[in-house]
Amino acid sequence: MNPYGQRITAPGEDFRVADRLEIMDLVWRFATSLDLADREMFESCFADRVRWDLSNNPVRFTGGPADLAETEFPRSEFVGIAFASMTRSPSREYFVQHCVNNPLITFTAGEKATVLAHLRNPFHAKVEGVEGAVASDRMLGGLYHIDTQQVGDRWRMSALRLSVYSYDPKTMVGRS
Repeated sequence: MNPYGQRITAPGEDFRVADRLEIMDLVWRFATSLDLADREMFESCFADRVRWDLSNNPVRFTGGPADLAETEFPRSEFVGIAFASMTRSPSREYFVQHCVNNPLITFTAGEKATVLAHLRNPFHAKVEGVEGAVASDRMLGGLYHIDTQQVGDRWRMSALRLSVYSYDPKTMVGRS
């Protein structure tokens, strides 16, 4: 067991290399879809129903129910809320870069797996200063806890939890 309660694969146990590679690709497509503001790619990462939990954080990200407790949504409703709250226009005014790494993948029951991955999210914004617009570079760090399941022949996310461990509180509440 690791510190997060996930079992690490024992020597000789089926490592499921092809599944691991597809799950890692799923996590990276999710992160890239946010950075490129690609809603279609984002939606393709999720199962028909998605549990979303942002409640283990010092700030409220969306103003919605996932900020307070785990909430389950149909995919289309989840995408409508989550995509708008997690992306910014990839422009010179504001952009983000979700760097998701060190994925620990643990296969659970049947065609399900959990992923624990670190998030570093540097973002750049132009903010109004005393002399006019100035660049402001900020950083958010945390852990993604992701449940995945096989849907047909593809892996999809069925639950997404984010636990932030470092952030700039002024930025997270929209102040420079």
